[in-house]
Amino acid sequence: MNGYGFVETGPENPLITSREGIFVSGACEAPKDIPETVIQATGAACEAGAIIADVRGKDLIIKELPEEKDVEGQEPRIGVFVCNCGVNIGGVVNVPEVQKYAGTLPNVVLADENLFTCSQDTQDKMKKMIDDTG
Repeated sequence: MNGYGFVETGPENPLITSREGIFVSGACEAPKDIPETVIQATGAACEAGAIIADVRGKDLIIKELPEEKDVEGQEPRIGVFVCNCGVNIGGVVNVPEVQKYAGTLPNVVLADENLFTCSQDTQDKMKKMIDDTG
């Protein structure tokens, strides 16, 4: 800190602190107006980005997607998965009736009701059902 209680920086670069990788902007460095603070914050973000530029993207995991199927000329095959999420949905919608009705619609080959469809277990179950029914 300097004698006024602000983060001390050098006159040549008011973004850089005495600690490597720690940058400052705006009123932490000195009294500033908003436009100058925004400009300094952008500069601090650039300084931080430069530090990590060499490793950016190294931890990316390339998602393997299933092979696409050629379905040209085939009738559509529709799966309907209705979520019965407690009172959020089940308290408002008659989910078993929606599932039953969906099963009567054209090209619907699968209609299922699940509690918490967003859960990983149900997602896995849905994938298996889709594979099993084509």
